[in-house]
Amino acid sequence: MLKKRLAGVLTASIIAGTATAPALAATVADLVKQGMHEKAYKQGMAELERNEGDPAFDYAFGIAALETGNYIDAIFALDRVVAVDPGNVEARIALGRAMLAVKDEREASTHLRAALRSRPTAAQREAINGYLAQATSIAEGKQREFSVWVEAFGGYDSNVNSGSRKSS
Repeated sequence: MLKKRLAGVLTASIIAGTATAPALAATVADLVKQGMHEKAYKQGMAELERNEGDPAFDYAFGIAALETGNYIDAIFALDRVVAVDPGNVEARIALGRAMLAVKDEREASTHLRAALRSRPTAAQREAINGYLAQATSIAEGKQREFSVWVEAFGGYDSNVNSGSRKSS
């Protein structure tokens, strides 16, 4: 009798678990839409392994990660979205922003220029141009950086001949 109950509970929990996977992507997306990025990020991290690869989940999780400063997670998630849907302007812009955050202006420029080729709206075009200006600024800053390392040593040795004075 106990075995039947446990089997029933286990089966119900497995069915419930598989039924909530699409709902989870919607939950993360809803949290992002409400501006609750930290909560969306934590929710997404809890279910990342099960849901990564679903473009709706990856986009929502990528935005949550980007807005909470988890740039590497954002890059991986948004890169998966762009791999499946290269014409996704919003994902390209977000991926460009994440690349700017980690100071990879070349990759940022690549994604932002691809977004420009995907026929963005006027508002998106304006945002893209602003991010491209940031990428240019980062690149120029890197060109001005340089490092100098100088070492100097001095001294003398009063015992130049370390051999003995005796000759054999």
